[in-house]
Formats: sequence, C-alpha cells, structure tokens
Amino acid sequence: MRRGILPFLLVAAALAACSKSEPPAASKPRPAAEEAEAQPAVRVEAEPARPDPFEPPQGALPPGFPYEIMEGDRIRGSSSFTVDGLVHYDVSLLSEGEPEEVANHWQGALEKRGIRVVRQRVDAEDHERIVLFGEDDEGVFHRVGILRATAAEGEEARPVKVNVYIGKR
Repeated sequence: MRRGILPFLLVAAALAACSKSEPPAASKPRPAAEEAEAQPAVRVEAEPARPDPFEPPQGALPPGFPYEIMEGDRIRGSSSFTVDGLVHYDVSLLSEGEPEEVANHWQGALEKRGIRVVRQRVDAEDHERIVLFGEDDEGVFHRVGILRATAAEGEEARPVKVNVYIGKR
C-alpha cells in the first residue's frame, strides 16, 4: 500500500511546484526609475466637488445661470445638475408683471442668445399660460413657462409664476 501512495504524493508535489507563478505585474515592486516615470510631473488641482444636484441658498440663482431675471421678480426655488458634462438649470420665480410683459422679457432674453423662439398661449377659464421654447446652436433646450391663475371677481390679481428650464429634453 505504501508503494501506491508514494508515487501519488510525488506527482501531487510536482504539480504544486509547477503551478506556482510570479505575482501579477501590478503587485510586483517596480524599480524606482520606473515609478518616477509613472508619476505626473505637474500636479493638477481638481475643482472642489459639488453636490449634484446643486441647490443654492433659498432666494438665489444657481451659479452660471445664463439669464437675468426681471426687476422685482422673487426666486421661489432653483437648482442645477450636471449630466454628461452639460449643466441643467431649473428656476422658479414669482413676478408682479403682466403675463405678456413677462413673456416679452423672456422672449427677448432667449433671442439674444440666438434661440429661435416658439411661443404658445393658452387662455382657459381658470388660468392663462404662455410657453416659450427653443434650442440654441449646441442643441441645448431652453423653456420658459409663464402661468397666472385667474383671480375671482373682487380678488387682487395673482402673481405670475415663471419656470425656466435649460438642459436636454
């Protein structure tokens, strides 16, 4: 019986010795000269990390928002986020202007940026809505929605709600 086990042990030991290999290249220590070449010569400072989506303080526009709002407009909320390197903006405003006046302001602002604006208007029993939209030369979508709920008889005129969205559809 001893003779049957001994050859088996010798074969197993030989196989174990043959299966040993060198450690992977990543775990091998590199010579100092090779390590120095792998390190960048200039250290590049990265921009500070920004939470995504980014919500600025209440009443503030997101950094980089490309438009000026109308004088007297109040910022209800705003945010921005980045997708595939494109910053998207979403801004909600309250305006005391008349819907047509507000729409004219935003249409002019969009057209200054080279956007061919499509203007749609809906007059319903309980509200009026104007929507302006178009794309810039880079294919970025710009949309401004203007909404005023109709005041009941004897009520004061309600503020105009404005929502500005810039980004991909």
